[in-house]
Amino acid sequence: MMKAFKLGYANFSVKNVDAMVQYYTHVMGYAVVERGEDGRVYLSNHIDHHHIVLTPAQDSALHSVGLQVKAEDSLDKIAECLRREGFAAEYKTDAQPGVSEQIDVVDPSGTTVELYTDMALSGPGFQRAGILPSKLGHITIFAKDKDKTVGFYTQYLKFAITDRMEERVTFMTCNQDHHVLNFKVSDRTYMHHIAFELRDMIHMKNAHDLLTTEKIDIVWGPTRHTAGHNVASYHYDPEHFMIELFCDMDVFVPELGYFEPRPWHGDQPQKPKVWTAQEGLSRWETKFFMDLSKG
Repeated sequence: MMKAFKLGYANFSVKNVDAMVQYYTHVMGYAVVERGEDGRVYLSNHIDHHHIVLTPAQDSALHSVGLQVKAEDSLDKIAECLRREGFAAEYKTDAQPGVSEQIDVVDPSGTTVELYTDMALSGPGFQRAGILPSKLGHITIFAKDKDKTVGFYTQYLKFAITDRMEERVTFMTCNQDHHVLNFKVSDRTYMHHIAFELRDMIHMKNAHDLLTTEKIDIVWGPTRHTAGHNVASYHYDPEHFMIELFCDMDVFVPELGYFEPRPWHGDQPQKPKVWTAQEGLSRWETKFFMDLSKG
């Protein structure tokens, strides 16, 4: 029916909108594009109308995830098909700025996914100050019913499974990135982290210098991961959402069934595999005080 090809945006329920706006504009380098009458704030860091949405709320949580899709049929018909398959799906028009039509569907984990085919290219472009990520890279979610959730994304949105970490974590992609979404086994659903791609190691260095200047602690990293091989670090935003900054992620070539070769790969060619707990999370075997797997 359709194929996802891009992680478009993340919508967060937040208690302190002003603090989050300050973080995204002053630290991350995003620009406020629009403020809704409902208090929502839409932010962008390049041509799309928005990549981050901040929704005022009593509790902090991932509100929804926006995925851009290529659809073989009209979205209203696709929503009807999803309902027949047993999913809570609703077709909407003009529900948010920059998006004329969308499907809101609840995946088996309970996460709301907003599917759209087009977004207005009315963003402000890259700003001149802040970290300035190249793009929103991926989201990792602790998910109840993980296996059913993985099945939903493979069957209905044509995601591919790239790697697994035993049976606890499944990495999935809808494009050439090693992972766009990944899901961890849990008895409840919540976001583990959201990740932003940087250009290279120089960009990583400059980003960490800026975080230090802003007195934002780096809680894990930088180091090179095992699955995905991205160089990554983690910190918390004002709502205590975990933020990953990364570069150098593996590039998946589905026609070949393996990732573009890199000198630091342990396997040549590096194919999708099941990683063991003994291999850990750090290719560099860097030791950290925080257990990243527990968030």
